[in-house]
Amino acid sequence: MGAAQAQLAKEAQSDSSDLQKADVSLADRLFADQSKLFDGLSSEEKDLAKDFARLLHVPIGTTLEHAAFRWSGFERSFAGTDAAPEGGFTQFINRIASDAKKHGVEFKTSQVVKQIKLLQEGGKSRVSVITEAPEGKGQGAIYESKSVLCTIPLAVLKEVSQSIFEPALPARRKAVIVSVPAVEPGLSIADE
Repeated sequence: MGAAQAQLAKEAQSDSSDLQKADVSLADRLFADQSKLFDGLSSEEKDLAKDFARLLHVPIGTTLEHAAFRWSGFERSFAGTDAAPEGGFTQFINRIASDAKKHGVEFKTSQVVKQIKLLQEGGKSRVSVITEAPEGKGQGAIYESKSVLCTIPLAVLKEVSQSIFEPALPARRKAVIVSVPAVEPGLSIADE
Protein backbone atom coordinates (compact mmCIF):
# COMPACT_ATOMS: atom_id res chain seq x y z
CA MET A 1 0.00 0.00 0.00
CA GLY A 2 2.82 2.40 0.87
CA ALA A 3 4.54 1.82 -2.48
CA ALA A 4 1.27 2.47 -4.31
CA GLN A 5 0.70 5.71 -2.38
CA ALA A 6 4.26 6.86 -3.09
CA GLN A 7 3.83 6.09 -6.81
CA LEU A 8 0.55 8.03 -6.90
CA ALA A 9 2.01 11.06 -5.12
CA LYS A 10 4.95 11.14 -7.55
CA GLU A 11 2.64 10.86 -10.58
CA ALA A 12 0.19 13.44 -9.21
CA GLN A 13 2.96 15.98 -8.76
CA SER A 14 4.39 15.38 -12.24
CA ASP A 15 3.78 17.74 -15.15
CA SER A 16 1.85 15.17 -17.22
CA SER A 17 -1.21 16.96 -18.58
CA ASP A 18 -3.23 13.70 -18.64
CA LEU A 19 -2.72 13.25 -14.91
CA GLN A 20 -3.49 16.87 -14.03
CA LYS A 21 -7.05 16.74 -15.37
CA ALA A 22 -9.64 17.37 -12.65
CA ASP A 23 -11.83 14.48 -13.79
CA VAL A 24 -9.17 11.81 -13.13
CA SER A 25 -10.06 10.29 -9.77
CA LEU A 26 -7.78 8.71 -7.19
CA ALA A 27 -9.63 5.42 -7.83
CA ASP A 28 -8.83 5.65 -11.57
CA ARG A 29 -5.10 5.63 -10.82
CA LEU A 30 -4.95 3.51 -7.66
CA PHE A 31 -6.94 0.66 -9.20
CA ALA A 32 -5.33 0.82 -12.67
CA ASP A 33 -3.72 -2.44 -13.85
CA GLN A 34 -0.20 -0.92 -13.66
CA SER A 35 -0.66 0.33 -10.06
CA LYS A 36 2.00 -0.76 -7.58
CA LEU A 37 -0.90 -1.76 -5.34
CA PHE A 38 -1.18 -4.98 -7.34
CA ASP A 39 2.53 -5.83 -7.77
CA GLY A 40 3.08 -9.57 -7.26
CA LEU A 41 -0.48 -10.30 -6.10
CA SER A 42 -2.81 -13.07 -7.22
CA SER A 43 -6.28 -12.10 -8.47
CA GLU A 44 -7.79 -13.02 -5.07
CA GLU A 45 -5.13 -10.93 -3.28
CA LYS A 46 -5.80 -8.04 -5.69
CA ASP A 47 -9.44 -7.98 -4.56
CA LEU A 48 -8.33 -7.89 -0.91
CA ALA A 49 -5.80 -5.13 -1.67
CA LYS A 50 -8.51 -3.12 -3.40
CA ASP A 51 -10.85 -3.51 -0.40
CA PHE A 52 -8.05 -2.50 1.97
CA ALA A 53 -7.18 0.55 -0.17
CA ARG A 54 -10.79 1.71 0.08
CA LEU A 55 -10.05 2.50 3.74
CA LEU A 56 -8.30 5.62 2.39
CA HIS A 57 -11.72 7.24 2.12
CA VAL A 58 -11.67 7.72 5.90
CA PRO A 59 -8.81 10.27 6.09
CA ILE A 60 -9.72 11.75 2.69
CA GLY A 61 -13.33 12.32 3.72
CA THR A 62 -14.88 11.11 0.47
CA THR A 63 -14.88 8.08 -1.79
CA LEU A 64 -11.81 7.45 -3.93
CA GLU A 65 -13.97 7.99 -7.02
CA HIS A 66 -14.72 11.54 -5.85
CA ALA A 67 -11.17 12.45 -4.79
CA ALA A 68 -9.19 14.24 -7.52
CA PHE A 69 -6.00 12.34 -8.32
CA ARG A 70 -4.02 15.51 -9.03
CA TRP A 71 -3.98 16.37 -5.29
CA SER A 72 -2.74 12.94 -4.19
CA GLY A 73 0.22 13.29 -1.82
CA PHE A 74 -0.02 17.10 -1.48
CA GLU A 75 -0.23 16.75 2.29
CA ARG A 76 3.41 15.61 2.43
CA SER A 77 4.46 19.16 1.56
CA PHE A 78 3.15 20.61 4.83
CA ALA A 79 4.20 20.43 8.47
CA GLY A 80 1.72 19.57 11.20
CA THR A 81 -0.88 16.85 11.42
CA ASP A 82 -3.44 16.18 8.72
CA ALA A 83 -1.82 18.86 6.54
CA ALA A 84 -2.92 21.57 8.99
CA PRO A 85 -0.66 24.58 9.53
CA GLU A 86 1.45 24.53 12.67
CA GLY A 87 -0.31 26.58 15.33
CA GLY A 88 -3.75 25.94 13.79
CA PHE A 89 -5.90 27.64 11.19
CA THR A 90 -6.97 30.61 13.35
CA GLN A 91 -3.68 32.47 13.07
CA PHE A 92 -3.65 31.78 9.32
CA ILE A 93 -7.20 33.11 8.87
CA ASN A 94 -6.51 36.16 11.08
CA ARG A 95 -3.48 37.11 8.95
CA ILE A 96 -5.45 36.80 5.73
CA ALA A 97 -8.35 38.81 7.19
CA SER A 98 -6.03 41.53 8.50
CA ASP A 99 -4.30 41.89 5.13
CA ALA A 100 -7.60 41.81 3.26
CA LYS A 101 -9.08 44.57 5.44
CA LYS A 102 -6.09 46.77 4.59
CA HIS A 103 -7.11 46.41 0.95
CA GLY A 104 -10.75 47.35 1.52
CA VAL A 105 -12.27 43.89 1.88
CA GLU A 106 -15.37 43.69 4.06
CA PHE A 107 -16.30 40.67 6.15
CA LYS A 108 -19.93 39.92 6.96
CA THR A 109 -20.39 37.09 9.46
CA SER A 110 -23.26 35.36 11.24
CA GLN A 111 -25.69 36.06 8.41
CA VAL A 112 -28.11 33.50 7.00
CA VAL A 113 -27.67 33.35 3.23
CA LYS A 114 -30.92 33.08 1.29
CA GLN A 115 -29.55 33.14 -2.27
CA ILE A 116 -26.26 33.38 -4.15
CA LYS A 117 -26.56 34.65 -7.72
CA LEU A 118 -23.95 34.86 -10.46
CA LEU A 119 -24.52 38.06 -12.42
CA GLN A 120 -23.15 38.46 -15.96
CA GLU A 121 -23.02 41.99 -17.35
CA GLY A 122 -20.98 43.14 -20.34
CA GLY A 123 -18.62 40.16 -20.21
CA LYS A 124 -17.89 40.68 -16.51
CA SER A 125 -19.06 38.49 -13.65
CA ARG A 126 -20.20 39.57 -10.22
CA VAL A 127 -21.77 37.69 -7.33
CA SER A 128 -24.85 38.82 -5.46
CA VAL A 129 -25.56 37.43 -2.00
CA ILE A 130 -29.00 37.94 -0.51
CA THR A 131 -29.34 37.36 3.24
CA GLU A 132 -32.35 36.78 5.45
CA ALA A 133 -33.50 39.59 7.68
CA PRO A 134 -32.73 39.25 11.37
CA GLU A 135 -35.92 38.32 13.20
CA GLY A 136 -38.28 41.30 13.29
CA LYS A 137 -35.80 43.63 11.56
CA GLY A 138 -37.36 44.27 8.12
CA GLN A 139 -35.49 43.13 5.01
CA GLY A 140 -32.27 41.21 4.61
CA ALA A 141 -29.19 42.69 2.97
CA ILE A 142 -27.91 42.36 -0.59
CA TYR A 143 -24.15 42.28 -1.12
CA GLU A 144 -22.40 42.38 -4.50
CA SER A 145 -18.76 41.64 -5.18
CA LYS A 146 -16.32 40.13 -7.67
CA SER A 147 -16.07 37.07 -5.44
CA VAL A 148 -17.57 35.66 -2.26
CA LEU A 149 -16.41 33.15 0.32
CA CYS A 150 -19.48 31.61 1.87
CA THR A 151 -18.88 29.03 4.62
CA ILE A 152 -22.09 27.04 4.74
CA PRO A 153 -21.87 23.96 7.00
CA LEU A 154 -22.16 20.75 4.95
CA ALA A 155 -25.31 19.54 6.74
CA VAL A 156 -27.02 22.85 5.86
CA LEU A 157 -25.60 22.90 2.32
CA LYS A 158 -27.12 19.45 1.70
CA GLU A 159 -30.54 20.93 2.50
CA VAL A 160 -30.26 24.19 0.54
CA SER A 161 -27.90 23.51 -2.39
CA GLN A 162 -30.79 22.86 -4.81
CA SER A 163 -32.41 26.25 -4.14
CA ILE A 164 -29.73 28.68 -2.97
CA PHE A 165 -27.56 28.97 -6.10
CA GLU A 166 -28.55 30.79 -9.29
CA PRO A 167 -27.64 29.42 -11.75
CA ALA A 168 -27.68 25.96 -10.18
CA LEU A 169 -24.39 24.31 -9.30
CA PRO A 170 -22.85 21.98 -11.90
CA ALA A 171 -23.91 18.32 -11.61
CA ARG A 172 -20.44 17.26 -10.41
CA ARG A 173 -20.54 19.71 -7.47
CA LYS A 174 -24.05 18.56 -6.53
CA ALA A 175 -22.91 14.92 -6.62
CA VAL A 176 -20.06 15.66 -4.19
CA ILE A 177 -22.37 17.52 -1.79
CA VAL A 178 -24.82 14.62 -1.79
CA SER A 179 -22.18 11.87 -1.46
CA VAL A 180 -20.08 13.26 1.42
CA PRO A 181 -21.55 12.26 4.78
CA ALA A 182 -22.32 15.10 7.16
CA VAL A 183 -22.94 15.09 10.89
CA GLU A 184 -26.36 16.47 11.64
CA PRO A 185 -26.38 19.73 13.65
CA GLY A 186 -26.51 18.98 17.36
CA LEU A 187 -25.00 15.49 17.03
CA SER A 188 -21.50 14.50 17.97
CA ILE A 189 -19.27 11.61 17.03
CA ALA A 190 -17.81 9.58 19.87
CA ASP A 191 -15.94 6.32 20.17
CA GLU A 192 -17.94 3.70 22.00
